[in-house]
Amino acid sequence: MKFNCFPNKQHYFLIYSSYRVFRSDFLNHLTIQKSSKNSIKYRLLSTIVGYFFSSFFKYVVTVPYENGEFLGIVKGDNIILFEMVNNTPVKVWRNTENRWKEEAFIGYQIITEYSVNEIRFKRKLIKEALKTHWNAVNSSVENIHGDLTHFNILVDDGKGFHFIDKKRIKNSKLFDFYYFYAYLKQSLIRCRTLNASDKLKTIAIIETILKEVCQYKSYSEFIYDFEQIVIPEISGLQNNTKYNHLNDFGNLFIGKFV
Repeated sequence: MKFNCFPNKQHYFLIYSSYRVFRSDFLNHLTIQKSSKNSIKYRLLSTIVGYFFSSFFKYVVTVPYENGEFLGIVKGDNIILFEMVNNTPVKVWRNTENRWKEEAFIGYQIITEYSVNEIRFKRKLIKEALKTHWNAVNSSVENIHGDLTHFNILVDDGKGFHFIDKKRIKNSKLFDFYYFYAYLKQSLIRCRTLNASDKLKTIAIIETILKEVCQYKSYSEFIYDFEQIVIPEISGLQNNTKYNHLNDFGNLFIGKFV
């Protein structure tokens, strides 16, 4: 099947099989995974002009069956296809050893756009998800995720949470919450459609949630876990800001004990 590409063929890009899929909300959800900036270029590519332009650059994939509609993610040699019915993802297809393996579609990422309204509307849901994970890591360090971003927390129709793409690491039980904070903060800062005031408002909401979720009885208990945080050399965080975000994260809690 021939797919259009978004934004174009590169190491990591999106593919879609029809104009209807192109107009789906789910493509917009995946677009912020591709780039948090939402630059003028990306916004233009999301219009009918962008669809017309991308129709000249096709990407061919042997799909599970030819009469379906698909939206996909291409990362190097890895391809994930989402089968779409009435603009809604219903199945996930992964190519393993040149064979397509079918999986159920289990939910949408917990944050689907960068806006004050989105974060305010999802505030309770975000808090519940992080509280669920806080309880998990306090019950066992084996539950540390290692890559806890807003893309790796999925919410199903019943408001159940699914924490995907877990990495096997040893770290502080605070690491996942720092990582969630730092990754989302850098995404919000990079976003071109948020003004400076809205960026501060959205970050403030997330900071309040984290202070409510990560509860400590004493400063010494907190500082022990904080000092055990180890930032991997290779991660989704920008090297020039990850330690600044770590300091900001620590100050959220230190202020509670002063």
